[in-house]
Amino acid sequence: MAQILKVPGHAGTIGFEPLDEGLHTPPADPLWQESTWVYWGDGAGTGGVVHISQEPANDRGSVFVSAYSDGVAYRRLGQPLPLDTVGRAAGGHGAGDFGIHHEGGATAVRGTDQDVEIDLTFKDMLPYPSLLAVFPSLGDPAKAVSSTSYQVPGQVTGTVRLGSRTIAVDAMSQRGHSWGIRDYKALRGNGSRWSTGGIEGGPRYHSYAAIRADGAVMHAAYVVDDGQVHYADDVKMIVEFDLDGASALGGRVELTCNGVGKYVFRCELENVNQFNYHGHFSVCFGTTTLDGHSGGRGWCAWEIHNAVHDPAAGEPFFLRGYTKDGVQPTAVR
Repeated sequence: MAQILKVPGHAGTIGFEPLDEGLHTPPADPLWQESTWVYWGDGAGTGGVVHISQEPANDRGSVFVSAYSDGVAYRRLGQPLPLDTVGRAAGGHGAGDFGIHHEGGATAVRGTDQDVEIDLTFKDMLPYPSLLAVFPSLGDPAKAVSSTSYQVPGQVTGTVRLGSRTIAVDAMSQRGHSWGIRDYKALRGNGSRWSTGGIEGGPRYHSYAAIRADGAVMHAAYVVDDGQVHYADDVKMIVEFDLDGASALGGRVELTCNGVGKYVFRCELENVNQFNYHGHFSVCFGTTTLDGHSGGRGWCAWEIHNAVHDPAAGEPFFLRGYTKDGVQPTAVR
């Protein structure tokens, strides 16, 4: 049985500031990365992500993008891209024709590619909550894969064009920015789970769990409820699979916060994408409900990793989801 690393009581916060929205000076270490991402979903069939990663010492970057609405989906995996393509010298978070830029308290998410155009603006709910308020207590293996990061809940508005249809977006969202060493060999090959989401006008959550190479489980999460950030003392992230034992259908996130109580978010997936970047992982979107809470649409996003430090592994035959780039007119599931 795996050793569970319990998170002790914690009330600390991590001191980020607007200057940290920009790019950071990298060392020569090939494991150093800087990533920026925005996930969104309205809980009613529309959602997506733009995720940009840069590895300066390796002279490369990457992007993965997904957007979907009413059974039409777009997927793009651009990896690896030469570093000058991602525009690091210009001080921007970009990859190919996609970019994320923070200015004046708002974050712009822009991109075009063939029959797709994304034009969204993200507004923060509150400044810079971070799982690092928990992770330092778990020791060096946690810091080796979590790097320096913050994860901010908010709302996006704007438009997404998929083919001939332009969708007006007003959705729950989560954005993040990380920089530092990411040694994926610090994790066991069967990977990690990451999820974010919440209820419109109600609690929001962000959670992460992984199995370290030494077999111990590390986890961290927070819930934002009534404007307050509550870090979880106990985290369970349970994925439900199809008959093949690996195609994700949904799951639940159970978070126990000291002095507040237990939150159980139940998730049903509606869009699944397969990517390969430092190993295989599924990027999933769906709806969620919260036990004991009525009213308000619920949204969730998941990253479910397997073979996280074996990029040479063949594509698992059992994983269903979008695997081809471009607009796809019919839903996979």
